[in-house]
Amino acid sequence: AVAALNPNVVVVANSGGEFALAQWKDSVKAILLPWYGGQETGNALAALISGRETPSGKLPFTWWGTLEKNPAQEFYAPCKPYPAEKRWKDFRYTFYAEGIFVGYRGVERFGVAPDYPFGFGLSYTSFEYSDLKIAESADGYDLSLKVKNTGKLKGAEAVQVYVSELNPSVQRPAMELKGYDKVSLAPGKSAEVSIHLPHSAFEHYCTASHGWKADLGEYRILVGASSADIRLESKVTLK
Repeated sequence: AVAALNPNVVVVANSGGEFALAQWKDSVKAILLPWYGGQETGNALAALISGRETPSGKLPFTWWGTLEKNPAQEFYAPCKPYPAEKRWKDFRYTFYAEGIFVGYRGVERFGVAPDYPFGFGLSYTSFEYSDLKIAESADGYDLSLKVKNTGKLKGAEAVQVYVSELNPSVQRPAMELKGYDKVSLAPGKSAEVSIHLPHSAFEHYCTASHGWKADLGEYRILVGASSADIRLESKVTLK
């Protein structure tokens, strides 16, 4: 209703999680999530909305957009194993049938595109990724890349590193976040970001041996600004 009266609406949402916004999100200029900022929320919001500071946060979860799009909703109450008359009344069990495919790990598996992917976040500036290098270390791999602020304002970028096993011996997500770093840059400035991937970054839990195991073979190393915005890619081979 407010957006219908004013074309320049910014919605500030104090929320600790996802909420319904599908009906109005395309009618407003921006949606700002300050989470729970405490007593300095007002000053922080004034700095962000006025442009004195640049928003530099990234979503720590997948924002599906509607309850129906969330793959977990099928397995949560009310769910199929219960007769309709008993749902929400005699509720004793929750079935986590999605297993390890929660959040961004389930996007490809369930074929559902979220409204906002894990790791997503807008900014008043922009960043360019380049020069990805990967070197083997004693307990894994060391990654380095160049990040440049290509916009007109100072800002911070959270660089995310995902690992994807090409031929897994067990069911695994298409990609898994295994490292990240945040760098603050003035306009036009560049910095080298270094992220270490230990051997554990390639492991999965083996139910046969009751322990963690890394399969030998090829793995893709994906570097991006979010789980849906991969900027650089390379491969490593565990031997």
